[in-house]
Amino acid sequence: MEKFKGPSQYDLWKDDGDGIIPNDLEVAEKWAIGKLERNEFNLSDQARMNIILTMKGAKPGSEFNAPPEKATKVAEMLKTIRIYSKSFKTEEAETTKKINITSVKFIISKDKETLERIAKTLMANDKNFSKIGYLESLNEKEREEYRKNEIQFGLNFGYPKTAVEAFANRDEKMGWEDLPKDIKGSPVGEIYRKFSLFSFSTEHWEEEWEVFKKWVSIIKYTSPKIFEQLLEAK
Repeated sequence: MEKFKGPSQYDLWKDDGDGIIPNDLEVAEKWAIGKLERNEFNLSDQARMNIILTMKGAKPGSEFNAPPEKATKVAEMLKTIRIYSKSFKTEEAETTKKINITSVKFIISKDKETLERIAKTLMANDKNFSKIGYLESLNEKEREEYRKNEIQFGLNFGYPKTAVEAFANRDEKMGWEDLPKDIKGSPVGEIYRKFSLFSFSTEHWEEEWEVFKKWVSIIKYTSPKIFEQLLEAK
């Protein structure tokens, strides 16, 4: 069993100076799941889904927002379960003299290179996206670069390639309302309605649906409690 470096490699727990934390990866994951089940960090349901799916290797990377006052503890938890992360403060100008930090965006991955790719594409496309008419102002070469960044971004998050390409190409897409009735009425269909994570392409939606089903199964197996919380969410 893989161990964290600590006072003793055989200890299951260690004191980091600010409390007792797990020193063993399997114990650490159970410890983290407990915190997510109790939602000690006030995260959205989608954020908790993304953390679990990244932790279990179902997604190569994810992004989510955390409350500023919880960001340090979130970063500590991610480090304990061996997930690499970068965080960015989301600022909202209230006045010319005061800046209000509304949330902290995290990008995460179990692989350093993937994390760097996510950061690169995030910075490239987010830099000017908020500007009104930004996409319309791009020339053909710039649009193609933006499209490539969108595709890479989606692939880094584990979204099906066909779904990512349909999104980046602005092709016709499918959402929950377009799915067959038996799927929409299923527990997984209900979770997709609330937390879609990605949209489907019209040509390959059945294969893409299987990816989402697998993700929900992983969440249910990892934490039946969070699975029930997702079903009960409004």
